[in-house]
Formats: sequence, C-alpha cells, structure tokens
Amino acid sequence: MTPSPLSCSEGVFKCPEDQLPLDYAKVSLAHGWDMEHPHPLHPSPRGRPLPRTPAWHSHTSLARAPVRKQEPFVLRSWGAETHSRQRELVHVPAGGDPASGSVPTAPSQAGIGVPVPPPPSLLWDADAVVLLSQIYPDPELEAQVLSLAIRCIHSEEGCRWSGLIKHLQAHLGTCGFNVIPCPNRCSAKLSRRDLPEHVQHGCPKRRVKCEFCASDFTGEAFEGHQGTCPQESVYCENKCGARMMRRLLSQHALTECPKRTQPCTYCSKEFVFDTIQNHQYQCPRYPVPCPNQCGTPSIAREDMPTHLKESCSTAMLLCPFKEAGCKHRCPKLAMGRHLEESTKVHLGMVCVLVSRQRQEILELRRDLEELSVSSNGTLIWKISDYTRKLQEAKARSNYEFFSPPFYTHKYGYKLQVSAFLNGNGSGESSHLSVYIRVLPGEYDNLLEWPFSYRVTFSLLDQSDPSLSKPQHITETFHPDPNWKNFQKPGASRSSLDESTLGFGYPKFISHEDIKKRNYVRDNAIFIKASVEIPQKILA
Repeated sequence: MTPSPLSCSEGVFKCPEDQLPLDYAKVSLAHGWDMEHPHPLHPSPRGRPLPRTPAWHSHTSLARAPVRKQEPFVLRSWGAETHSRQRELVHVPAGGDPASGSVPTAPSQAGIGVPVPPPPSLLWDADAVVLLSQIYPDPELEAQVLSLAIRCIHSEEGCRWSGLIKHLQAHLGTCGFNVIPCPNRCSAKLSRRDLPEHVQHGCPKRRVKCEFCASDFTGEAFEGHQGTCPQESVYCENKCGARMMRRLLSQHALTECPKRTQPCTYCSKEFVFDTIQNHQYQCPRYPVPCPNQCGTPSIAREDMPTHLKESCSTAMLLCPFKEAGCKHRCPKLAMGRHLEESTKVHLGMVCVLVSRQRQEILELRRDLEELSVSSNGTLIWKISDYTRKLQEAKARSNYEFFSPPFYTHKYGYKLQVSAFLNGNGSGESSHLSVYIRVLPGEYDNLLEWPFSYRVTFSLLDQSDPSLSKPQHITETFHPDPNWKNFQKPGASRSSLDESTLGFGYPKFISHEDIKKRNYVRDNAIFIKASVEIPQKILA
C-alpha cells in the first residue's frame, strides 16, 4: 500500500518556546482533546517503543517540549482497546519525501499501516509531511510533560489550585468550579460548589417529604403542594385567633368563627357575626310594635313615622291650623269633629297670621332696598329698552320713570332721580326732563335741614374714548332752601309717591340732540347724578 503525503502538523500540538505549560493543558482541553473519548482510529500498542530518530524540521515552526526544544511532540489518544483517560506522547522523526505524495499510516501489530484522519480542531501545514509509520510513542517525553506544573483550568473563575499535569484529572473530580450535571438528572448543569444548594432546594426532581402530611413529592410537585396541604396547621383567615388544620378551616369559617360575616335577617346587609345582635337595635327593617297599640301587626322601624302619621287610628295628632295658633291635640278619629266645630276660630287665626306675614314682608322689602342703595353720593342710572319706553311716555302724558334711591354718604340724605323721557312742563314732547327729590331716610333725624348741597346731572356720551372724546351733557344747581321738596320729608312720602315732583330741568336735552351722538347706544341711556358733600360732614 503506497503511503500518501500528510502534513506532519496533523499530529502535532504546537507550543511556542515562550508559552507556559499552563496553556498546554488549557488548549489541549479547549481544542476538543477530550480525555474521555479516545480516537477510534489511533491504535497504539503498549509494546516496546520504536527506535528514535532525529527530529525533522521544516520552515514551519513545529511544537517542541519545554525540555527538548529540538524535538517535536504530539498529543493523541491511547488505543481504543485500553480506554485510557490519559494522553500518549509520540516522537515524530524526520523522513518522507514531500514530493512523493506518500500517506502516513499508523503502525499496527500486523505491520499494516492504517490511515489516521487529522483532528478537525488543529491547524495543518501543507508543506510538511511525515509518514505515520515513523511515529512511535515517547514515554520519557510523556513523563516529562505530565510532570509540568500548571494551574486549574478554572483559575480565571476563582480556583486557586496548582499542581502537576498528571494530577489535573484528580483535581477536577473535586474542583468546586468544575461544571457537572445534576445527579437527579434534571437537565441542569452547574458548578460543583453550587450543586448542594441546587440538590437541596432548587432541583425540580429532588425528593421532598411534607412535614405535615408526610407525603413524598418531587421538588416541582412540592411547590404546588405548599400552601394547600390539608394537614397543615393554619390560623383562621377572619383573624379570630383560632388555629386548626387546613381541612377544618372551611367548616370553622362557615359555622363556628365569631368573626364570620352573616346577613341580617331583616335588611340583608352583611355584618360580622359578633356584632349582628347590636345591629338589630338599629336595623331600619327590624319589626317593632305600634306604640299606640292600635292593633297593627309588627311594623318596620323605618316605616313607623309614616304609620303614626297616616295609618294609626289611635295616634294623637295636632290640629292642622297649629301654624295659625291652634294648639288642639286629639286622636286621629276625633280630628274631623274638631275641624267642624272650630271653623270660625280657625278663620280668625288665619287672618291674623296673614296680616302679620304682610307686615314682615314689607319690612324685609325695606331692608332689601336699604342694602341695595348706593351710599357714596353718586348714582349712575341705566334706562334700558329706551325706544319702547319713549313710545310709552308719548302715549301717556307726564309718564315718569324713577331711579333706585341712593344716599349722599353713609348715614346721609336719601335721594331719588326721576326722568320724563317725552318731557314735562315746558319740555313736553320735545325734551328729556330730569329731576331729583329727597326721600324719607333712616337717618333724617341726625341730619341738617333743609337739604342744601350742590347737585349735578349728566347724560353720558357712550362714544368710544379711543375714537373721540366723550361729550357728556351736564347741568349743576344748588337747591333752593325755601322749596318744599328740600325740607325734611314726612313719613308719608315714599319712593312710590309720584304726586310730588322733584327739582330739576324740564328741558335737559332735546330729542334731536340726543340723536347727534352716542347718547343712546344698544337702546339704552345712562343718567348720572352726583351730590357734593363737604369733607367735614363725611368725616
């Protein structure tokens, strides 16, 4: 069988001269050289080693052992028949013709070469070839390599172990950082140091016995059993303080617990059992007997007032004219006869009541007017719906409109403005007439008479001040102290007394002048009246 060329690096573990033995172990395992799975095509007889020949070198840098820097070495499996967990170092001699195309074969007992496929995780040099028939085990070099000092492959994870390569497998069997499968076959793989916690508490296939019912569960099933075990001792959910096995809890909550909720028999509302007795003393639907002993069956507590007022035949009632002053009280059956016998008396009481209420209404109206009266000596009176009221004044001769009353100052004179929209006296049918008069006030006995302070009337121009300067129509006068309207008014005069005219201007402004500017705007006019009071009087 003609051998074919094969790169010598197929069986060579390359280790540069400056690389530590630590990396030898790491890379050996990292590249798939699993000690538990020897290559089936690598028969390796344990007989006498082959004769050693000088090492062959090419331009490619070959691996060299740390103590034999000129001799390459490879790491491969022992024979499949031995199932050894250790690797065997072999010597790769120089030889073979790179141009011959020979295929390296592994030696066997029968002398027949067996082709050895390259490990898939190694790099190969196509320029270097060697015959596998020239490869033989090197026990001496193997012993030297196995005696090198290394650190644990989990050193970066925190393991502090260091020792010889030949002791690495023994260490990995106890290394806390080595990843191993769960012994319960739960598919979890974790480090040895985390395994006890997992096996005891986290493994879903661990065996756990319930401390209450003594049943055996897997860890996964026990999680569902927790909180539902019927034999577990628990407290009552209603917080009554009782403790019992869970299987007895439902019966306790239904019939025995003093804190259980129970509906009221009469109103159907839910109450705690130990308070339902107190509720019956206040329950609106609790049946109670009629206090008048009318013979009616039990009546709901909330219906008793209606029963006593409308249905009870023996209830004592007050006369319907009690607001008018009748204080008669009798059973309901006798009330009809009382009303018939006391008709005239009741009518007289009602008349007195109506008269009293009328007087109260007048007093309230007067108080309301006083509250709404201005007390700063100025009145601005708006006469709205001017067009309609003007037509009404033209239809009715001397038709007068009155302003709300106002005070000259606090605790001062009470005045009122009146207007004839169609004129009065010499201004009738052509002018707007304006007057002022004195009304009876609350403080007249404290004031000086006759009224003698200057009065000013103004018809306000409603033009926009930003477009043109307003031109108000203004007239001022001093009251004549001899005129009767400025004397102290009598009690018989009031704001509704239209027979007494005030003092003012019958020709205040003509109807034509009113139309010249915006004295009428939005169908309304504004009349202003002001009284000048000396500062000493205000003080």
